[in-house]
Amino acid sequence: MIKVRKYFDSYSVMVGGCYQLDPYMTALWRKMLKNIYPEYKTKTVLMLGLGGGGGIEAVRKKFPDAHITAVEHDPVMVDLARKMTFKEIGYSPELIIDDANNALKSFSLLGKKFDIVILDIFVGANPSPLYSNEFLLSLSGVLSKNGYLLTNFYKKEKELTPVFKAFFSSWKRVRYKNNRMRVYRHFGLGNIGDPLPKGLINKEQSHIFSRSIIQPRPSEIIEVDGVIGLRYCFGPLAIEVYTSETEPVPKPWRGIRLIFWFPITNTRSKKGWSRNLLVKSGRQEGFVQLSTDFSKFWSKHAQRHLKKWKENTNYATKRQ
Repeated sequence: MIKVRKYFDSYSVMVGGCYQLDPYMTALWRKMLKNIYPEYKTKTVLMLGLGGGGGIEAVRKKFPDAHITAVEHDPVMVDLARKMTFKEIGYSPELIIDDANNALKSFSLLGKKFDIVILDIFVGANPSPLYSNEFLLSLSGVLSKNGYLLTNFYKKEKELTPVFKAFFSSWKRVRYKNNRMRVYRHFGLGNIGDPLPKGLINKEQSHIFSRSIIQPRPSEIIEVDGVIGLRYCFGPLAIEVYTSETEPVPKPWRGIRLIFWFPITNTRSKKGWSRNLLVKSGRQEGFVQLSTDFSKFWSKHAQRHLKKWKENTNYATKRQ
């Protein structure tokens, strides 16, 4: 059931008891779009789920020069958006009336990429059943290398975030009144807690680095099932320190022993381990795959400091 109401010169559209067009939805997407770096150059935007077109109005205002493509499976909603929203704002996006899954496959075949993808597909109050591994894999394929995925979960955040976690890096959690939303990006853009890039070895898991430690110098370097650790001996007492993504399985020791394990990305409580109060154990690290223009998306403040650093002749960089 689609209900359309007019209040003076503005419209509202309700489908299955949920608003698809009203000032609330427009304000929601305006808030989400604020989470995109100002320096990011947005040229193409894909909106999966048109609704009443309120999201188009917000995107158009934020990125007036961007090409917007909207995919909507219901021709009735497309007709309503044309009559009520596009006519009012004086702009109509590229419209594709099709299933979102089919549209993504077509974009993949054509090699199309989008700087921003907005995902807002619902059946009434429930998120679309399209959110499968195959769908999210296709979605990842059309999102540009440094792109942003803006997702509206409404009230189903707990059910859906585990599915998205396998394909995207969660950059920010956003709440707008009754709605729960997330900003996602590709892995490898420097987000804290992302899984390690394939083939990356942390420096603490290097024998060369471990042997170079002087203060405090470890009594011995130990390796248990491929995990390197440092052992500090004080008579019958020993302290072992492991910094690794893999959980260490220490071998038996002749005396009293205190073991510290610092996970690299996942700092959630692990069975058999306790958080200590003596040493900060909540550390997480982020990783980014650098290119020659790695500072392109830095803030103006950071770029200014980078320029000053390059002008300083007291330091030099070395690539290995």
